[in-house]
Amino acid sequence: MKMIKIHAIQTGKVKVKQFQITGANSIISRLWQLFFGKNWSDWYPIYCWLVEHPDGPFLIDVGEVAEVHKPGYLPDNFGLKVSVKYEVEREDEVDKKRSRLPWLSCFFGPYHFSFILISSLFQAGNIEPLTI
Repeated sequence: MKMIKIHAIQTGKVKVKQFQITGANSIISRLWQLFFGKNWSDWYPIYCWLVEHPDGPFLIDVGEVAEVHKPGYLPDNFGLKVSVKYEVEREDEVDKKRSRLPWLSCFFGPYHFSFILISSLFQAGNIEPLTI
């Protein structure tokens, strides 16, 4: 029986307002902390997951891309702008990790993944570099 291996691939970091992790007592408290709160979480890694499966390798999520910093990439939502900070460079993107992680390069190229499973539709735009 062939083993299944799972690899976590970090594609950047994210931090959010602290109350988004610990919670708020009321909607008023939540709104106050969203717009005026100064307490941020620590930086948390953003991952995608490469699964080596007997039927072929696949990705779960595709991580984040540096375009997250460009105006218009994310929805023009003030709440999002004041509550989330990203630290993502082009070199952090999963398709750019090939040069720094030689074991990863064999999984990239057309049709090298059996499939790519995305858990959120906002990641759909990040798939194209993985199919080239």
